[in-house]
Amino acid sequence: MALLSTCVSEGLCVLGRYVYKSFSRASVFAIDRTWLPGPAPSLHMTSEEVAVDLPPVCPPHTSDMEAVQEEIEHLKREIIEANEDRAKAAEYGLVLLEEKQALAGQIEELNSLYDSARRELETAVESIKRVQNDYEKRLKDVENQREQLLSEMESRESTLISRVDKQQEQIRQLERKLKQAVSEQEHLSDHNTILTTEIDKFRRECDIQKEEVKRLRKDSSEGWRECEEKKQEIERLQKRIEKLKQLEKDFPAVREVNRSLRQEIEVVHAHYESVVDEKAELEHQNSQTMMALNEEREEKAQLEIKLREDELRSPISPSWAMEKAVLNASSPTGRNNLNHNGSFPFPSPTSPSHSAKAHSTPRKTPLHQNLLSEMLTVDTAHLELLQKLAAAEETAAGLRKEKAALSERVSSLVKQLGEVETEATRAKEELNKRLSDGARAMESLKEDQMIKDEILDQLRNKLTGMAAERTSMEIEVEAMKNEVKRVQESSAAELERYRCDCQLEQEKNLELRGQVVVLEEQSAQMLESLQKLEGIIYNSHNELSSMTDDIHNMHRAVVSLVNDNKTSASSSPARSNGTSSNGRVGGGGNGSVTPAEVVSGDAGADDKYYTLQLKERKSTVQVHLETQSLVGISNLHDQLRSIRSPLEQFTKKMLEKSLAHSTRHLSDAKNVAANERGSPVVTRRNTGLSGESDVALNKWRSKLAVKTEEVNNLRAIMRARAATTEVSVSSLRSKIEGQSRAYQTELTKLKYQLRMLKKEKEEQYSQRVMYYKRCEDLSEEITRTKRDMEGVRQENTELLTSLKKTIQKKLDLSRELEEYKVEQERLRIIPARLGSSRI
Repeated sequence: MALLSTCVSEGLCVLGRYVYKSFSRASVFAIDRTWLPGPAPSLHMTSEEVAVDLPPVCPPHTSDMEAVQEEIEHLKREIIEANEDRAKAAEYGLVLLEEKQALAGQIEELNSLYDSARRELETAVESIKRVQNDYEKRLKDVENQREQLLSEMESRESTLISRVDKQQEQIRQLERKLKQAVSEQEHLSDHNTILTTEIDKFRRECDIQKEEVKRLRKDSSEGWRECEEKKQEIERLQKRIEKLKQLEKDFPAVREVNRSLRQEIEVVHAHYESVVDEKAELEHQNSQTMMALNEEREEKAQLEIKLREDELRSPISPSWAMEKAVLNASSPTGRNNLNHNGSFPFPSPTSPSHSAKAHSTPRKTPLHQNLLSEMLTVDTAHLELLQKLAAAEETAAGLRKEKAALSERVSSLVKQLGEVETEATRAKEELNKRLSDGARAMESLKEDQMIKDEILDQLRNKLTGMAAERTSMEIEVEAMKNEVKRVQESSAAELERYRCDCQLEQEKNLELRGQVVVLEEQSAQMLESLQKLEGIIYNSHNELSSMTDDIHNMHRAVVSLVNDNKTSASSSPARSNGTSSNGRVGGGGNGSVTPAEVVSGDAGADDKYYTLQLKERKSTVQVHLETQSLVGISNLHDQLRSIRSPLEQFTKKMLEKSLAHSTRHLSDAKNVAANERGSPVVTRRNTGLSGESDVALNKWRSKLAVKTEEVNNLRAIMRARAATTEVSVSSLRSKIEGQSRAYQTELTKLKYQLRMLKKEKEEQYSQRVMYYKRCEDLSEEITRTKRDMEGVRQENTELLTSLKKTIQKKLDLSRELEEYKVEQERLRIIPARLGSSRI
């Protein structure tokens, strides 16, 4: 824009200079007589008028043409640079449009990500609610399933505490980031206010630019008008050139007029010579009249002498005054004292006594009166001659002056005629040169006009482009405002959401803490239940110890019965040996058989009661083994109490094995009891003991059944607890992992949003810098255009002053021509008067 404005201004300057030079070269012919005061110049002008109308014309300088060509080349270069700047501006506009499209795509992506995140959060909330419902349902089953989770809960409590600390740190970091986001939001709001102020300033500057553009349009319209006026002046010059061509055609007629003027001048010379001759004659007549006057003076002197003599005789007579007046009038000093009518100044009576004396004086004689009358007639004639001589002298002086003026004018006319001839030749050459230069100038003006039209078209296109850019900038500013509002609203919504999330997380943490407290209470309850189970197991151990004592007592009773049976049997060597062996056995053990002996079978195998003893001993061994197994169970329970580690499977297996072993031993004991019942030798005492043993066995069977049911219930409970704990642990893990993932995703989103906000801030800063640069460029262009317009206005004022000066010069020349015409007419009238005077 600045380049185009400078091009336009320089072109106008060059055109104005060229027109001013051409106008100064032909100022007389460049002005139309229709709008000038005074009479219009006629075609039939005299040589003097032509000489006055034709001013001296300077030949065109080649330096001006070279300067014009250089300025034209400079204008072309600036036009090329302006086109390059325009292309660059178009490229910048395309880049801005692409960036705008990319930003719109990014905004759409962010909106889609925001919608997807919102949906995911909604699904997560629903899933969390479901999990909470499931968790509440499962909490009812967890109350009896916390034995294996005691050790894990401590580690998990530590991990949860560490995670809670980490989450608290993350929450603090999030709060810090929220504070930073709030501060950045405030900064962005301040920046937004600054941008709004800058936008208002930009709008004001745009309004100012609009006004300046309107002024430029007005100036351009004035320039167009001036160009049209200059075109009209060029047309007028062309008309004047055509008139000059016609004058060239009328030049021979002018020569003929010049010849006629020369002839008239010769006639004037002849008339002047005749006038000189007449003057000589008049001088001769004047000399003769002077001789006659001298003679008359001598006569007058004689008469004066006579009159003096008469005065001596009668000085009071009234004729004395008359004679004195006549003498004074005849004298050269008294000629001036004559009245305007040519009469003598007679003395008038000044007083009544004098008038009385005058009336009292006697009258003169008629001779004296006659003399006086003759003297008066002579004096009047003499005065008339003197007046004629003075008039002749005056006419002679005027004729001399006229002769000198005519000679000067004739010489000047001759010189002017020579100059007119030389100037005519020069005018022809200059006319040819001017015609060629005018044709070239017209071509250059046409080219300049075309260039100016192109420049004006480009300026219009640029103005339209600037208007479009302004509208696009306004749209972008509105879009930026909307985006800023939307970002503020979204940031406020996100902040509220983050606050709600933080509150929910705090509530969840409180719930988790409550759940941990509940779990601690449940663990305490589990510990109490374990203590109760330990008490039950201890009671069962006591009962088993009492059962083992009862079994020992039964074994002793059985051994005593066997000994009684042996003593009551017949004596035989085998029996004696058997008895001796039995006695050894009984004596070795105080009437008791050791289980090693019963198993080894060292007793008499040939004895018929050996099988019964063997069976009894086996039953005692089995009871002893059962007692040993129960003792091992109690020891294992003590070990479990001491260790308190999650070894339920191992204990379950051991309990199952022990129960199977005990059931086997009990089945063996049942079989032994059945064999004893089916034995042929049974006493009443034996039957009583067997009944007591059956009662005891039934009791133990009922106890064992109860214990097996309790064990089965405990197994089912432990299995359910394990399943529920695994499910709860997996759900907690999944929940914690989901929360951590949600936190990570939210953190990534926040980081991404912060990055995007930073990028947007940088882009806004870069756009603001671009806007500042554009505003500065526009202000510079406006200042340049103002300077150019001021220069153009100054040139216009200079041209107007030059036009006024030329108009005044032409008016002066027209006045001089009119005066010259009047003098010529007066000079023509003088010889006519002279001729009439001669006639």
